[in-house]
Amino acid sequence: MKLADRLSNVQRLDTHPRPAKRRSYYQETVRSIVPLAQSHPWFRQWYAVWRETFGHLAVDGAHARPQ
Repeated sequence: MKLADRLSNVQRLDTHPRPAKRRSYYQETVRSIVPLAQSHPWFRQWYAVWRETFGHLAVDGAHARPQ
């Protein structure tokens, strides 16, 4: 359930009015949600594409690759 809920939220991440919140939400998703998605093929693929699309929100400009 959490994977689907977060998926819904992060689809619109680029519309959030505060850049700092966009970055922190991206980082939280990569740190906490993406690892959960690894065991579910559809979510794993979807979040991989999402990370490529929103990778510019990573603080250092680089985004970690899924393992």
